Formats: sequence, structure tokens, C-alpha cells
Amino acid sequence: MNPTLSVLVATHNRPVLLVEALDSVVAQTESDWEIVLVDDGSTPAVDAEAMTARYGSRIQVLRHDAPRGSAASRNTAIRHARGRILAFLDDDDLLAPRFLAAARSALDRYPTLDLVCLGVSWFGKHADASRADFVSSTQRFLDEAGGVVLEPGVREFGAALLPAILRRVPMALQQQVLRTEAAARLGEFREGRILDRSDWAIRAALYLRVGLIEEGLYLQRCDGQSYASRSDRFVEFLWAGVDLIERLIQRAKTESHAQDRMDILHVAAAKSWFDLAYELAQRGEVATPFKAWLNSQRHHFSVQRLRFIGRLGLNLLGLGRRSA
Repeated sequence: MNPTLSVLVATHNRPVLLVEALDSVVAQTESDWEIVLVDDGSTPAVDAEAMTARYGSRIQVLRHDAPRGSAASRNTAIRHARGRILAFLDDDDLLAPRFLAAARSALDRYPTLDLVCLGVSWFGKHADASRADFVSSTQRFLDEAGGVVLEPGVREFGAALLPAILRRVPMALQQQVLRTEAAARLGEFREGRILDRSDWAIRAALYLRVGLIEEGLYLQRCDGQSYASRSDRFVEFLWAGVDLIERLIQRAKTESHAQDRMDILHVAAAKSWFDLAYELAQRGEVATPFKAWLNSQRHHFSVQRLRFIGRLGLNLLGLGRRSA
């Protein structure tokens, strides 16, 4: 008999943290689960026999011979999952003991929901700073996204979710548990790109019925171990945001969406392009921020953003003085 829940874990060169993560699955109050572990080219490889000895037949151990990234690993795990409900766990994080039980209960009690997100708690040396930012960001998001309270601590989002999540994707909205058929409707994670979890969350807002369990049952480690936490990647994240929304718009154009939802996507694209233009201009560039600004105006014309041309003119004068 297949398990009800499949917990999908991608790992790369984190053997000690991985065992902590997997042990948190074993500690769940919900017992009807399997683990699908994808070793993304770790050196040395994850010892499949040792994993089976520790976790028994409830773990599948798969391997990419060379690293392909977390998105590809999650796609591999989804293809091999046997459960009717899918949950995700990063190899450096933990699940609180009630995580799976709470998610399963919500999906079983509210069959119209396709996906539930779960709140986040933080641990590690940088936990206090992350927690403070998370609380304020999540509250702003919830104020914008609204939704209907199904029971204390559980809400279902409506039409306001899409514009809210296009402005910000709080960490809780990236911790998703969903029905297997809903994952098929979303499509695969985009491989070879950052922000793949945010991309999936935004697609969920566009295509699925989404709920939120507010209790912090996903335990996020904050020890500076994440590559994505590096501050020097800010421009890379801005470019990734532009790519994300452009691809979403192209997909939406091939489908039937109400004009108001397309307008929401174009406004979000305009903001993404302008954020990129502004940051590049701050760094003294001219040509690339001008092209980004044009793309912003193409998606959604703004008189206010016309003032940006003056900033680019100052950059151009500065380049002329340096070359003189």
C-alpha cells in the first residue's frame, strides 16, 4: 500500500545536517509517510545502505551523478513519490513534530484546498534577526492577501492572493504541502534558476486554491549556511525576478485568464524591471538600466517613473567626466 504523504528532500554535501532533517521526519506524530531523498551529486555520495539501515523501507534514495541543483532534485523526487500528498524539506531544516499531521488534517478537512502553506519558526545564531523580519513581512502580506478564516490559525486565500504574492513571497508561502494532482497542474520547478520556490508559490496563487496554517511548524535554520543568503547576489535575484514574471506572463498568454489578472501580472512585471533598473543605476550603469526602464514602461506606463531618466543622465555625465 502506498503511503499518504511523501516527504521530498534534496541534499548536497550536508551529511550531518541531513541526518538531523530526516530524524525530524521520523519524529512526526503522523506515521503514514515515506521519504524520497535525492542526492544531488554529493561527494562522497550519500550511503544508501546506511540510510536504509537507519530509516528502513520508508526511504527511497535516488542520486544525480553530477550536481543539477535543488529544483532538478525536487523534480526527480516528485516523479518518484508514491504519496497522494507531497511535502518538502530542505536538508538543513527541520519539521516540528506536528507538521505533517497539521497539513494532512487541513487538506482532508477542506477538500477544496489544493495546497497549504505552513508558518515558519527559526533557530540558529541568526534566528532573532530573521524572525523579526519574517513577522513584519508576513503581517504586511496577510494584510494585503486577506482570505477567509476557516478555523483559528487556518485561512483560505482568495483573489487578493495573486497581487499580494507578486509584491512579496514570505517564507511561509514557500513551505508548501500539496496534493499530488495539484503539483501536476503547477508543472515542474524551473531548473537552473534561482527563486524556483517563489516561482512555484506564485504559480500556485494563479492556478490553485491555497490555504495557510499560521503556526510555525517548519523550522528554518539560520546559521548563514545558505548560499542564497549572500548579500552579493542581490542583482542576480533581481534578474531572476524579471525572468520569473516574464515567463509567467508568456504562459498566461497561452491560457484563458481574465483581463484583470493579466493586468496584475503586467503591473508586477513593470515593478520588477524598474527595481532592476534602479539598482543598476545606483551602481553607475547607464545602458542596461535604460533598457530595463523601457521594459518597465512597456508593461505598465508610469509618469512618475519618467523622473528616472534624470538619474541616468547624471550617470552619463559622470561617465563622460571620467573618460575626459
